[in-house]
Amino acid sequence: MPRLPRPLFAAALACALISTPLGAQDADYEARLKVAQEYVDATMQDMDMPRIIEQMWRGALPQFQQIAGGPLSDEQKDALQQLYTELFDDRMRDIMAQQHTLMADLLTMEEIVALRDFYATPEGRSVMRKLPDIMARQQPLVLSMVQETLPQAMPRIMAILRPN
Repeated sequence: MPRLPRPLFAAALACALISTPLGAQDADYEARLKVAQEYVDATMQDMDMPRIIEQMWRGALPQFQQIAGGPLSDEQKDALQQLYTELFDDRMRDIMAQQHTLMADLLTMEEIVALRDFYATPEGRSVMRKLPDIMARQQPLVLSMVQETLPQAMPRIMAILRPN
């Protein structure tokens, strides 16, 4: 089953939640919430937050090197890791810890059980441990795509946002 990187999954769930009425929770909501919490608890155990955070700043490394005028020193990289950890570690954990509510709002019991059961397997736990590597390989591609597309998109975005 293909899986979005955890932050993208959380963002996708958050976007979908915006269009879901809060009162649209059916009778088995509490049961879904409980199973979703089990899933979140299991995935949080195997999540390597320092590596996830490292991938966040490493994705912007070309921009940082451009600003610095060349390659970064080990001290600069360590300082970036420390800064990103300070800024994002607790916030990322808080966002991810709340994912059970989003899941209960948007997924069926069968979907939540399947996710929970998968991440309880050795293969599922291995996937969670490898997630920072997946993110590391995707992030530069996504950033590059955005940078390449933004110049052509900006005039169109501005036309949408400006009233005629």
